[in-house]
Amino acid sequence: MRGISGIKIYAASCQIISQRFLFIIILLTASSTATNLPNMEENMGILENMGFIDRELNRQALTQAENDIVEAITFLTGPIFFNDDFVTSNEQRPTSIFTGSLTEDQIEQQQNITLDKTSNTSSNELPMETSASFTTSAFLDLENSVYRDKWSIPIKREENLGRCLLSATRLAVDGIADQDEHCKKFMEILIPAAFQKLQCSDPVNTWSTMVQLGIFDMMQLLVDLIAARLAYSPVPTQLLETLAILFDHDSVFQQKNKNRSYNGSHYDEQLGERLLAKSSSSTFSDSNENEQYGWLREIINRFVLKDGIQNLKRQFKSEKPLTALEYNALLSPFVQCMDYLFIDKYQQLFSEHVEEALNYVKNCKEEDYKTESASSIFELLTTLRKISSVVWENRVAQMEELHLNILLKMVNLSDFNAKMNSLKGLSKIIEDPTSIPRDIVSKWIIEHSILSKVLEGDIDQIQYVEKARTFVDFIAPSMLKEDIEMIWKMQHGRSLATVDHLLSLIASAATKFNLEQLNCLIGFIDNSWKTETIPIKEKLIELLGAIGRGCQEDSAARVLEVLWDMAHEDRLHRSMLDHLLYCHLRVFSEGRSSYDELKRDYCLKCMTDLQRNQGWLVSALKHLYELLLHNPTNTFKRSEPDLISLLVHKHDVISALIRSLSTCQLDVWNKTHGHVTIDTLVDGRFTHRESIKTHLDLLSFLLKKGNLYLILKRSEELWDTLITNENAS
Repeated sequence: MRGISGIKIYAASCQIISQRFLFIIILLTASSTATNLPNMEENMGILENMGFIDRELNRQALTQAENDIVEAITFLTGPIFFNDDFVTSNEQRPTSIFTGSLTEDQIEQQQNITLDKTSNTSSNELPMETSASFTTSAFLDLENSVYRDKWSIPIKREENLGRCLLSATRLAVDGIADQDEHCKKFMEILIPAAFQKLQCSDPVNTWSTMVQLGIFDMMQLLVDLIAARLAYSPVPTQLLETLAILFDHDSVFQQKNKNRSYNGSHYDEQLGERLLAKSSSSTFSDSNENEQYGWLREIINRFVLKDGIQNLKRQFKSEKPLTALEYNALLSPFVQCMDYLFIDKYQQLFSEHVEEALNYVKNCKEEDYKTESASSIFELLTTLRKISSVVWENRVAQMEELHLNILLKMVNLSDFNAKMNSLKGLSKIIEDPTSIPRDIVSKWIIEHSILSKVLEGDIDQIQYVEKARTFVDFIAPSMLKEDIEMIWKMQHGRSLATVDHLLSLIASAATKFNLEQLNCLIGFIDNSWKTETIPIKEKLIELLGAIGRGCQEDSAARVLEVLWDMAHEDRLHRSMLDHLLYCHLRVFSEGRSSYDELKRDYCLKCMTDLQRNQGWLVSALKHLYELLLHNPTNTFKRSEPDLISLLVHKHDVISALIRSLSTCQLDVWNKTHGHVTIDTLVDGRFTHRESIKTHLDLLSFLLKKGNLYLILKRSEELWDTLITNENAS
């Protein structure tokens, strides 16, 4: 046996030497030819001749290296690298013995080693990991690769991440991991960042089986570290938050590997009655029996085997009182994997600690609600509710009531931070579909007049308004007339900035109103329109425009009607008239094809004003031109040609334009007794020049877009109006 082992070692050594010698030759060859091969296809050929046979991998490496063949070879022969677009591994190349993923034998060997509960190190680990200090150099190298846009995270034990995990675990076992500055930074900052990428980034779905195995190996090492670090205070909140990600059955990594079978019989044997995760898929109901989440159940039981549960429970007995953040960190790891646990075991282990956390929340003081850490109270309540929904279903209602009562206490306080924290808590409930049911929240808001309490806060602060918006939008469909009136009256006596904030909240809520609610609001707008100053009137116009752009078609039609009526008022200043018509037009600018009928109606209304030839003539022509000129987003269903045809053939818009132009010429001549200039006002708003130009622009547009020509009779009429008529100016 010794002879055979010696031969194997000698052969492996020769293989490594020959491969490294080949690598040096490749680099020398590449460096001598890289500058002469600007074409990627030629460089691809060179790489293939060198033995890199995966063309797609070669192309990715050259792309990553900007066609620098030397740099590409560095990528191809270096540690596994990946970014937000793709991952490359060296598993298919002969050089994988020193640069790529582990072979299946190596992985099996390492897994057998890591499963040894009596030791956190092995003979295969690097000598550096036996040092009494943290592997600082590996950590610094890892920092440089993790935080880049094109990040790189090695997944072999002998590489930087594995070395740091093993080194930190050894220090944690000795109780001194937090004493090393770099080790502390590794645990609190780098581990969360690295494993967030390895567990939750989209590229996880594209990585090969070998890469998935490598990541799983790193996860096991991290579980070992967390279990060891939990043996002493303070609570390692960042590590526990990362553990919750590892145990999340809905993470990208766990979803990718949900069909992996459970290969943890050694855990079953060693844990016995302490087994926490179900070892067989037959012991839990699942709509798809193939979704075994074997790897998830393995790392949960590994955590138990490494005394993680025992050490975690020890944290609850800390001499220093725990904070909401720490309670939440200690209880949240298992929230997203409850379906794969023995619930009775979980109850035995954590019932007293859940009760302890619940009592902590109940005993929070007013001052606790004013600090930035108040959000941790709501996170803890959310965690407790999720646990109860699986483990103690009869207590869910109690958790929800407690959550809402604390929100009520906070929103009743006059302190800005307390109100801000209450809005943040409300927003999270509203935005989280797994949180308190919406009907319960809505009923609670109405019963306790939460809307008025929220709006009594610092509406002049933009950050407060943004948080209030989520709440106001949520309650909008349930608002009563009294609620709408209350919000509307809050503007009175406020600064313009505060009025802006209130109107923005109203505009956002009104897009979710039904017609009855909208008409109620329009009534208040109409009353203000009659009495308010010009600056406020401008804001009311903007409000109506914003509502029209954001609401459904039936409500938009009502808003368009209101804007149209306002624009037709007598003695309206031109700037305000232009503003009204601009907001009116923008409602159509959303490009919704369902608005084509509305658009047609307002084109015909413009035609009516044209034929009346009264004070709104030029405005009607300008608006008609803008309505026809507007191109909807849906270019596959254009309505302009049909609309132009309707106006030309059914309503004789060409003749109407020429007659209108002639009438305008005569009217302005008579009003000025023949002293007409281009700046003469024709209707108190528009000049004579603007009137003529508007007529001619619309006429030209209709002829061009409608593929029409002006018949002789109309041409003569136009010539007479503009040139030969003695009243022409």
